[in-house]
Order: sequence, then C-alpha cells, then structure tokens
Amino acid sequence: MSEAEVIAEIGNPQRIYERMDQREYEYNDYVVRFDSDSRKMCEVTLAPTIFEHVEVDKLKLDWRNHSQVFESLCREDGEPIDSIGFIIFYKLGIAMTGFHDGQDSQKAISVFRKGLWKPYPEDKPYQFDGS
Repeated sequence: MSEAEVIAEIGNPQRIYERMDQREYEYNDYVVRFDSDSRKMCEVTLAPTIFEHVEVDKLKLDWRNHSQVFESLCREDGEPIDSIGFIIFYKLGIAMTGFHDGQDSQKAISVFRKGLWKPYPEDKPYQFDGS
C-alpha cells in the first residue's frame, strides 16, 4: 500500500517521523512504516490496545493468551530467533516483544516485509518453553 492508500483507508496520522530509510506514521495504537524510496508500506506495529485479536495470514494472535500465540507461531515458523528483546519469526515476517519476558507494557506485534529485519550477531534461537 502507498502512503495515500493508507491515509484514505485509516485517516491522517497523529505524527509523522522521518527516519534514515523509512517514513513512520504514528497513530494511537499502531505505527505504519513506509520505505523512503518507494513510499510503500513495509511494516506495521500494533499495540495490545488496538484489538483483542489480530489475524496475520490466517494466524490468530490473541493478546491475552500469549502462550498459545507463541506456541502457534513457533510451530508455524519453525526457527524463531531471540534478537535484542524481540522474538523474530523471519519466515512469517512477524516480530513480537513483551510476550516472552512478561513485560506487558512492552507488548507489540510487528508485521514486516521479507528482508526488512536483518539478523544481528547476538541473535540466538528461541526455545518456546510453554510458560
């Protein structure tokens, strides 16, 4: 989606930030990021206040039931990564924070285009333990 299509669909953002390689539209409960060159949407980050349930490619993400969310995402992706406070599912294009470490105030789900998030040397495999 282009910036114009996003605005037509959900309205004007509260704030716009220019980053080195992205333009960021901030709304109350989510952030939409656009590639600076193409001006096409490349990522959306959702806060838990936006919906009780979020669906990404037929995967239902329930904010309240983080164990089931992690279990289904870990199973679906097969190779989750623990990276600088995020659990990243590269195969699915999803990153989550605040769910694996009990930090409710940090909960967020980002959906990103393939190749946008890059691995860090500190990354390590994430092992879902069911807690």
